[in-house]
Amino acid sequence: MIPFIATENASLRSEIKLLNEKVMLLLKLQEGQSIKKDSHNSHNPSSNDKSKRNKSLHKKTGRKPEGQLRHKGNTLKTKAIPDEIVDLKSNYGECSGEDISCLTH
Repeated sequence: MIPFIATENASLRSEIKLLNEKVMLLLKLQEGQSIKKDSHNSHNPSSNDKSKRNKSLHKKTGRKPEGQLRHKGNTLKTKAIPDEIVDLKSNYGECSGEDISCLTH
């Protein structure tokens, strides 16, 4: 029984030695590699993330972003003197937010 324990003890010691060497190797490798920190794995806010990139799923067609050809776009112009002024009033109370349309002034 004692010879069996002695051989098992020797094999376990050699296995421990190999595992310790592997741990040391992994620690050395880890020192060489640094983890890039961003808002997900540190206390930094998301506005400080360096690798923000907008990845669009749309493929570029090569065309210009225009409307129909030979059609000039028209925009409504503001007038210096308006035709009509409409005073819009809310039916809800300023502070309470309750309907006050049934109340008379």
